[in-house]
Order: sequence, then structure tokens, then C-alpha cells
Amino acid sequence: MYRFAIVLGCGLAILWNSGCDTSSKKALVPVKGMVNLDGKPMPKGEIRFELSGEPGITLEIKEGNFAGNVNQGKNKVEISDYKDDPNATPGGPPVKVNIIPAKWNQQSQLNADVPAAGASDLKFDITK
Repeated sequence: MYRFAIVLGCGLAILWNSGCDTSSKKALVPVKGMVNLDGKPMPKGEIRFELSGEPGITLEIKEGNFAGNVNQGKNKVEISDYKDDPNATPGGPPVKVNIIPAKWNQQSQLNADVPAAGASDLKFDITK
């Protein structure tokens, strides 16, 4: 019985110490801002904030404005807008194409350094 108690105690100690470690997770903080396309508020689209080592977070752009929660820290920013591909195979599955140049999404050099308090004045000016 004594051995059983020791094994059970060790097992519980291992389980207790193997819980999820959230200390390395970055905090989500509120952001909002504006995206201008060719000098005017971007009618619609998406803005993606990606912190190294964390999944990216995509927010919707409406009339140039976006708002939501993203990871605190230096985020890579990508801006996209999709439309139906006119060259898609008729009768095939719908295919979307990004109408924003790659320099603002796949090859983006845009960054946002989001502080712990969040940011309410982010602004990105892009061109087609």
C-alpha cells in the first residue's frame, strides 16, 4: 500500500507540473486604425497582424477602418482584398484573387509595434 501511495503521489505531481504554460503567450491588446488605398479610405479588405512565433490575427477593414485585438509586440502587417477570379474554370469551385499588390501582403515590409496598452492610431497608406 505504501508503494501505491508513492506512485500515486509522483503521478499527481507530474500531472500538476505539466499543465499549460501560458507565461510565454503574448497578451492580446486592442488596436484600431485606418488603411488608405491610393489616398482614400480602403472600402473593404483585411489587415493581418503577425507576431513571430504566434498565429496571425486578421481583422476586417470597412470604409478604411479596422479594430480588434492583436498580439502585443512588433507585428508584421499584411493588407489584402479579394475578388472572384475572372479566369476561374466555369462550373468549377470559386477562386478568389488578391487585388492588392504583393508588396503590401506576401512581401510586406509593413510593421506595427503594438504596445501593452494597445494602439488606437495605426495608419497605413498603400497604393495599387
